[in-house]
Amino acid sequence: MNYESIESVYLAVPDRGMDIKPFLKLGWLPSEPIHGKSETKYTINFGEPNRPFRLQLVKKEEPTKIRIQGGSVGLRMLALSVAELKNSVDELVSRNRKITMASPIALACDEGEAGATIILRERTDEIVDTTHPFPIRRLDHLAAVAHDLEAQCRFWTDVLGVPLFGEVRTPTLVIRQFKIGDAIFELLGPASADSPIHKRPPGLISMVSLEVANLEASAAQARAAGFTISDPAPGALPRTRTATIPAAEASGLNILLFEYV
Repeated sequence: MNYESIESVYLAVPDRGMDIKPFLKLGWLPSEPIHGKSETKYTINFGEPNRPFRLQLVKKEEPTKIRIQGGSVGLRMLALSVAELKNSVDELVSRNRKITMASPIALACDEGEAGATIILRERTDEIVDTTHPFPIRRLDHLAAVAHDLEAQCRFWTDVLGVPLFGEVRTPTLVIRQFKIGDAIFELLGPASADSPIHKRPPGLISMVSLEVANLEASAAQARAAGFTISDPAPGALPRTRTATIPAAEASGLNILLFEYV
């Protein structure tokens, strides 16, 4: 299966309080809203204009009637870009998958199978504006908690057809990495019976890791805009530095700014 990129992630934002205001305050300019019967969706485009990564902000008009997968605020779902949706669906059907298709998207799997609800979206040739006062280079990685790590990894390799890219082990944690385009999707599983990951709910972690050109400048810009961002510090991976805007200040989304040095 040829997935071109992680095309978008869907964030259910609270109807009251912050909703999309933190993203505007940060300097991320969304598209014009699309209004549905019970929700309003805003899109923020990052990266390459001809192949952007999209942060989809879904604001529910009635917070108790969330339709997004998972049912509450936070990161709920991701979309993978494919060149031809029909061919990708046919390949999954050949592996005994029952696919719900509504062109130009198709539901590939739910959270229990893959660690995240995943839809496939057919690539378009649309050119979009990805420039913002707060610039972002690209999506670096997303992560999900996998209580049944082996089963969910098999689903990625055997059903979705994405080979294992790498593995990182700590005394309590096993991180399996799957590369899609130039971004990484991580499954976080327990390395021991007393691993703290057992206490975390399964599924997508409400975090997005975004690469910036200059972490010091980006952190200073976020701080000047009123965010309580952590000081830039060495990241978990070699030759990386990170700083984080906490979820409490960004409608439930931890924003990890990432720099390669």
